[in-house]
Amino acid sequence: MTRIALGTTSASLFGYPATAVLALLVASCSSAGNANTGQPGSDSDSGSTVIGCANDPRADTYGAGMSKVGSAKALTFVLVAARPAPPAINDNIWTVKVLDASGNPVPNATFSAIKTWMPDHGHGSLETPMAAPNGDGTYSVQPLDLFMNGLWQITFTAQAGAVSDSATFSFCIGG
Repeated sequence: MTRIALGTTSASLFGYPATAVLALLVASCSSAGNANTGQPGSDSDSGSTVIGCANDPRADTYGAGMSKVGSAKALTFVLVAARPAPPAINDNIWTVKVLDASGNPVPNATFSAIKTWMPDHGHGSLETPMAAPNGDGTYSVQPLDLFMNGLWQITFTAQAGAVSDSATFSFCIGG
């Protein structure tokens, strides 16, 4: 039986699948990157495997109230606030507003998916974010567990009546 050390105790790989999977994900995510230039896949002068994304053109610059028009141009997603701000490693809570094509808040949107994804690593978070309506067209989104450094993409897919749309926010977490 495979055992993985967790602090001062050992746990069976089969007894703690989420912990074991997380440990394997983190261990397998050691892509080389240049800490000085932030370019994925290039070796740094120090030989470290730090993934730098501070200068990644795919990353959005956080600002309260930033918005993304959905791919179908039917809904707009507004990142009203993030805690912490800007988004950071580990647990985040976002307040997101959904607007219709006329710019009116949509208080009864249904989120069919909220996906966290690290495109350079090919995985997301083990946590499944949920959106709780606040009644005014804003939604509290949590848990957003951005558990490691690198570029994270958070995609919202929502439906309002017969209209469905999605948009992605991308942030460099942890440098």
